[in-house]
Amino acid sequence: MENNEIINYTIEIPGEPIAKERPYFVSKDRNGKPLPFVKTINRQEDAQTAWKFTAMKFMTESGIGMYIIENAPIAMGFTFIMPVRKNWPQYKIRDLQRGMTFYHFVKPDLDNLIKFTKDCLQGICYKNDSQVAIYDPPPVKIYGFEPKTIIRIRSLPEFEMKRE
Repeated sequence: MENNEIINYTIEIPGEPIAKERPYFVSKDRNGKPLPFVKTINRQEDAQTAWKFTAMKFMTESGIGMYIIENAPIAMGFTFIMPVRKNWPQYKIRDLQRGMTFYHFVKPDLDNLIKFTKDCLQGICYKNDSQVAIYDPPPVKIYGFEPKTIIRIRSLPEFEMKRE
């Protein structure tokens, strides 16, 4: 592949989207600095490991392959499809079945969903998540019957690529 070729692909991760957790502080060290709660960190690492495995499996099985975009800007798009609430009225469920869009505006925050996803894809799709220069299309968080995370990744001009 030539260095000026644009990479453009979509990854779908089934299951409820996962947000980056905020560490909870429960005690302080000798200098008075808070110590992170270990269970939160371990739970987040376990979720990241499982998510990364699912992403790599999807990329391999779908024929995308494992491309790490190095030293180049990236455009990313995110669609987080959240599960339908159990207490939803039937009219909303019917409207959703007919194709109406309902935006998810409660926790988890869109920013934390994006942070978790970008952290998981680091080392799989790109060298460092700081390469993300633009969100295109804009990220969205909506309700749906099949919860999943959809990520669109597109290299921007002038990049270096390494195939693994």
